[in-house]
Amino acid sequence: MVGESAVFFPRKYWAAASQTMAGKVLVVGPERANHNQARQVRPTPSGLGWTAYALLRLPLLAALDVLRIHRMGSLFRILVVAGALLAIVFWSMPFIDYMWLSNDELQILDLGGFGSKLPQSEAYYWFTLLLWLVISAGLYFYKKIARTAFVVCLIVFTFAGLFDGIMVLSPIEAALSSIITLSDGAIIATMYFTSVNAKFNENI
Repeated sequence: MVGESAVFFPRKYWAAASQTMAGKVLVVGPERANHNQARQVRPTPSGLGWTAYALLRLPLLAALDVLRIHRMGSLFRILVVAGALLAIVFWSMPFIDYMWLSNDELQILDLGGFGSKLPQSEAYYWFTLLLWLVISAGLYFYKKIARTAFVVCLIVFTFAGLFDGIMVLSPIEAALSSIITLSDGAIIATMYFTSVNAKFNENI
């Protein structure tokens, strides 16, 4: 609105208008002289406002940091819980997929693990799931040792796949495996490269 009404200002007002605009206050008309004199003898509200902002800036920034960390921490915990639930479903698939797969498909899936140099016992199978869930619980409570164990287990399991024989997965298992891989990557990125990293450094 200032730009639209300025074309009607007499020329003698332009100098005063430009000076007061530099001070963030635009006063035109007969009152401008008194206003400019008063500005010279008392502090302006804007000056007091900037002083208050300078005093409150650090507490405000600290509060914003706490809020950001809280939101990122909630996101991280959601990722951990989702990853643990997906792992339970994935590990359970060989015991429930018979309900919708044909006998021929089940026979093909039974070839999974053929030629493996690692133990294929059911106890070892469930132990790996239990280990993963324990680590996930540690991540949920920001335990630093759990973060290290998570990365170490991912590396070990990845290279163990070289000795785990032939892998045969159903379409659902393949999809779950891909989603779990993405979830693991998101967990690693969040707990090392965001504000969540500070929570782990506070815990053993």
